Amino acid sequence: MRNLDRFAQEDFEPNEEDILRVRIRTTGIISKDLKTRYQREHDLEPPYMNIKMVDVGGQRNERKKWLHCFDDVKCVLFLSSMAGYRQVLFEDCKKNRMIESLELFRKISHDRTFRDVPIILFLNKKDLFEQMIRSESLSTCFPEYKGDNSYASAFGFLKAKFREQLPKGKEVSIFDVTGVARRDIKEAFQSVKSELIELHRPQMTKKRKEIASKIAQLKNKRGCSIM
Repeated sequence: MRNLDRFAQEDFEPNEEDILRVRIRTTGIISKDLKTRYQREHDLEPPYMNIKMVDVGGQRNERKKWLHCFDDVKCVLFLSSMAGYRQVLFEDCKKNRMIESLELFRKISHDRTFRDVPIILFLNKKDLFEQMIRSESLSTCFPEYKGDNSYASAFGFLKAKFREQLPKGKEVSIFDVTGVARRDIKEAFQSVKSELIELHRPQMTKKRKEIASKIAQLKNKRGCSIM
């Protein structure tokens, strides 16, 4: 409301925060290729890591499309709004968003496709959750919650609830973020990138060694010139 006068101006142009706060539900499948540098340990490692990020809509009617994205997945980023404990689904006004999110997280983490795939959980809307929790306890959604209305207590409870959904022996990295806070997102994705690099570094090095070995064999063949 405090920005209505600014929005109504004839020469209004959205700033970065305005753009970040635009809410558009993801429909279909959106794919983005990213090239990122990282700290190499030796020359056999490539100078860049190529990452394909695939964003899929979380609404119920979008989930049937997910099957087309499950091939050769290296990591799952699961996003859940902490503010959902006081909200209902767009598709079902009787279903709490947080409960739905927990059920979906359990389903994904137990899927055989992701048995050996790392799952990283982003608990989003940290800023809104901090405000909401002061006036309405988490116990309105989870009667078993006995903590106070502090952010630390409520966030700790939510982390535990998501970890309860995991199959035995599987771990999850959890980050609390504010989607419109660039620093939060940057730090979280930097941690994700570092985790993925360490996880796949042996595989990348092995592949580069195999390629280098094949090139050396070709060079040793009489009359073969490698350009």
